[in-house]
Amino acid sequence: MPLSNLPISSLAAILKQVSDGYYAVDRSLRVTDVDPRIEQVSAMSPEASGTLLFNLFPALRGSIFEVGIRRAMATGVPAHFESASLLDARRWIDVQAVPYREGLIIMFRDITHDPFCAQIGTS
Repeated sequence: MPLSNLPISSLAAILKQVSDGYYAVDRSLRVTDVDPRIEQVSAMSPEASGTLLFNLFPALRGSIFEVGIRRAMATGVPAHFESASLLDARRWIDVQAVPYREGLIIMFRDITHDPFCAQIGTS
C-alpha cells in the first residue's frame, strides 16, 4: 500500500522519525492532526486542530509556503522548499508538503544551523 493511502494514525508513527514536527490539513486546509513537537518550529499547538490554517497564520498568505501547499494539494505532487521562518526570521526551515488521501501532511525541519543557512545569515 502506498504511504499516501495510509490513515494519518499510521503515518504519524513514521513522521515522528523523519522530521522535527508535522501537522496535517484536510482538503479545505483545516488542521486535522498536530504533532506536539511542531510547537518548537511553528508555534502551533495541538489545540489548533479543527482550525483553518490561514486563520491560525494569516502571514502565510501570499508566501512561498502558501504557494507550495496549494501546488501540492492541486497536483498531488509533494512540494519541498526552504525558507526563513515567517514567525522568526532568524530561523530557517525545511518544509515538505506531502499529499495523502485526506489532504496534506506538512513536515518541518529546523535547518538554521546547516552550513548553507549560516552563510545566508551572514551575507
